[in-house]
Amino acid sequence: MLSFFSKSIVHRFNALILSLIIISLLGFSFLIGIYNYQRSINDLKTKSQNMSDLLSVSLQDPIWDYNDEVIESFMEAVFLDKDITAAQILGANSEEAPIFSNKLESLDHLSFQDLQENAEFLYNVGEIQREGEKIGEVHIVTSTTKAIQLIQQTSIIIAAFTTILISLIGGLVWWLGSQIIRRPINQLKTSSNQLAQGNLTVKINTNRQDELGSLAFSFSQMRDSIRKKLNDLRTLNATGETLAGLQDQPEALKKSLEVMQQKMGFLRGSIYLLNSDNELEMSAYFPETAEGIEAEKFQIGEGVAGKAAANKEVIYIPDTSQDPTFVTKEGQAPPKKALLCIPMLDDKEIFGVMNFFGEVGQVQFTKDDYDFAETISQITVITTKNIQMLSVIEEHNRTLEKKVLERTAAIKDLMDNTGQGFFAFGQSYLIHKEYSKACEQFFGKSISELNVLELLFSENQESVREILDLIFLGMSSLDVMEEMLPKEIRTASQILSVAYKWIPNQNDSADDKIMIILTDVTLERELEAQLKADEERNAMIIKVAGDREGFMQFLREIEKLFQLIFNLLKQPIETISANEIFRYYHTIKGGAASYGLQSVATKAHFIESYLENVRSGDRTIDTSLIGQITDDTTTLKSVFGQTLKNLEGLISPDEMSANTTRTYKVTDTKINQVQKVISSLSIRHDLRYQLLQSINNFRKQSIGPVLKKYASAAQEVAERLDKQIEVQLEGNDIEVFHSRFEHLFEVLIHLVRNSVDHGMEMPDLRVMLDKPPTGSIKIGVYENEKSFKMKISDDGGGIDAEVIKSIALKKGLISQKQAKSLSDQEAIQLIFSPGFSTKEEVSDISGRGVGLDAVKSALDDLKGSVHVQTKIDQGTTFEIEVPYH
Repeated sequence: MLSFFSKSIVHRFNALILSLIIISLLGFSFLIGIYNYQRSINDLKTKSQNMSDLLSVSLQDPIWDYNDEVIESFMEAVFLDKDITAAQILGANSEEAPIFSNKLESLDHLSFQDLQENAEFLYNVGEIQREGEKIGEVHIVTSTTKAIQLIQQTSIIIAAFTTILISLIGGLVWWLGSQIIRRPINQLKTSSNQLAQGNLTVKINTNRQDELGSLAFSFSQMRDSIRKKLNDLRTLNATGETLAGLQDQPEALKKSLEVMQQKMGFLRGSIYLLNSDNELEMSAYFPETAEGIEAEKFQIGEGVAGKAAANKEVIYIPDTSQDPTFVTKEGQAPPKKALLCIPMLDDKEIFGVMNFFGEVGQVQFTKDDYDFAETISQITVITTKNIQMLSVIEEHNRTLEKKVLERTAAIKDLMDNTGQGFFAFGQSYLIHKEYSKACEQFFGKSISELNVLELLFSENQESVREILDLIFLGMSSLDVMEEMLPKEIRTASQILSVAYKWIPNQNDSADDKIMIILTDVTLERELEAQLKADEERNAMIIKVAGDREGFMQFLREIEKLFQLIFNLLKQPIETISANEIFRYYHTIKGGAASYGLQSVATKAHFIESYLENVRSGDRTIDTSLIGQITDDTTTLKSVFGQTLKNLEGLISPDEMSANTTRTYKVTDTKINQVQKVISSLSIRHDLRYQLLQSINNFRKQSIGPVLKKYASAAQEVAERLDKQIEVQLEGNDIEVFHSRFEHLFEVLIHLVRNSVDHGMEMPDLRVMLDKPPTGSIKIGVYENEKSFKMKISDDGGGIDAEVIKSIALKKGLISQKQAKSLSDQEAIQLIFSPGFSTKEEVSDISGRGVGLDAVKSALDDLKGSVHVQTKIDQGTTFEIEVPYH
């Protein structure tokens, strides 16, 4: 049944419309029933009241005169009303027997007291007075049965009418949905299926003016684009095959121009190749009969063609008569033509330029034209180089001596123009005099006879020499040792990749050599660095956007932490607590890492290293250290400010300000104003308290964003440690006063990260322990009237109390005597001690021994507690409880 609706837009649309109609009609019917019932009851109440008022007046004299006959006649008249089910008349003393009492036979088993307490009857009492004194009471009981029966009959009629109306409207809606939506969708689906199967001749109806028409137009454009790409590809393949068989350079160049002219309908095309004077000289044009004004030569940078060559970019000019850079023959005015210039590149070096003219307004150069022209350009370059190479080979074959010389020159020219540095050296480590031209460009000088160790490996000469000595002495091979040699070096302005090739001696008189191949990878490394920076920025933006409220809390918290740090650094040295200030930096690092502020987290981790030396006893706090930490903290704050600029599109500068007013659904100021007004009202104390409490609850916020931040932080740590986890959250909708728990929420991230880092095993170990490879972490929030509770549990390896004791002894946190007397639960509580950590090495995730200390400190400030339940190889649960008051 569900698949019937999920697979069809029409069915879902019809179901939605029908649901809205049914809900509306049912709601309308319900309201009418309620209205009729309420009105009938009100009418019955009014009639009962009027009856009792009338009898109160009419029975004054008969009761005073004890005229039973008159009284009974009045009461018989009352019972003529079918709604009256019982009545009685009491004297002035209600405890005496009633003067008159009567009920329907069906009610004989019920007393008047029962009728008064029964919700199915309306009980009305009228007081009978004479001369201002009470002489009796008249009690009238009416039944609501008739009113309810009337409502039932009305409801049945309305339900029948509603059913008929829903059936008619539903059928109409279903028919309209099928006609208006399903038919065009099926047509478009049929066309798209044929297109997906490769039928590029399929007809697509694009006449509709709605969204389906737009979608059909997109499919039509895609089909036409695929057609064009396939035609271009066929043309390029045919051109490549044709040019590959040509050995005459002018013929090959003209063939390339002819293909371009057939493709785009140019009036004239020409090719300029770079000559020996580094000028762009015309080498071919097509067609030969076409008119056109062109210069025979260009300097690189001169005119449009020269500019395209200099910048190595495509240039399109819609009208050359309006462009001052277009070069013409002397004395001639620029023609009114459209011009396209395509640079011909040979491995990033300029090889030539292709020019194409067309009539203004008649020829448009699209992106596809650019791509086609650039591909033809590359094919032409390769073909021209091959023809030139064949020509060189033929020339070499004429005389062996000339061939050797020219071949040597060609190889050198090839080496000089590859953009790579080639040189060789022997066991003396002196560079041979033969090397490529790029080497001088890289180092800015001749490198002949220079020591390769000093030139390339000045920072680690001895280690590189030891490896190379082993190779030259035959004790190892380059293939084995190459991984130990540097792969990149840096010059003053470039980054060069280094490749090594072993060249064994060809005869006894020659020495073994190693060839070095240098390639400029500066641009690639810069792009990689930029890409990495962009990825980090995007990750930061995604994390902040996913937990915007939590990030705003982090901003407020970090400003407080900076203020606390600077205040603490200004205190006398002997009063500064290394553990306290360490916690502040650790909290900054953890919060920054959870939102992807990697530069901030890295800088905070760097400052932690100073304080770690103090905590370990390797250094004492002195004026020099305080100055160093102060300067680095100022830099950290600046780095944090620069990082926040990347978020200005997501969070406004005012919101980033430390003075930003905390906002809920309304501001604190408005809440305080309302509470002040309520406090000044002259109302009951309990009512005033309830109102003030209700207004104060506006300050509550959902804890969901905080839990999501914890889940994100846990997943991030797991990915970095190659662990697999699944995080489950409970209590997302619980609302709390964040201002009270803000610091606790920030430091609890240490507990979450520790659960992954310390608690969770690696996947292969979990499998060995007969556990699923993916670990489970549960974070739940609960509350009662008195306290806020949170549980963070994992199914990891648990905490070994004996290991905790051993580490605490090693770190000097407890004595041998204390270790023997501690219970397991008391020992486990040591993990919250300052400086305690189970990690031997410090990483940017853990190892400082400050995370759980910060948690304990925050809980102490809130008069809260933490209880740890753990079982070896089964997991650990941290139960946190904080009183609300």
